[in-house]
Amino acid sequence: MTRDRALQEAIDNPVFAATFWTLKFYEFDYARHARVFFPNGYGASVIRGEHTYGGSEGYYEMAVLDHAGLVYDTPVADDVMGWLTIDEVTKKLKEISELPAKVGE
Repeated sequence: MTRDRALQEAIDNPVFAATFWTLKFYEFDYARHARVFFPNGYGASVIRGEHTYGGSEGYYEMAVLDHAGLVYDTPVADDVMGWLTIDEVTKKLKEISELPAKVGE
């Protein structure tokens, strides 16, 4: 998926306005990290660095979040996901954004 296409998809669908290309990454000494949250109460942490799963080979690591931290019991993932390509990160973001809303959110 190209950056232009991803941005147009986000504009066309404001509920799912996150793709890899719309993430805001922050640089640290050891990694690039982004976090995003969705109206359903879930979010994602996306990171790549020397000590992340696949990071030294150019891949991304990702985890499902809620406002309390990491979540290990969703249909999307039951643990941290590693060795993800840009397209796989975008696919997982979409899956997280489509999870049923968290109770109390």
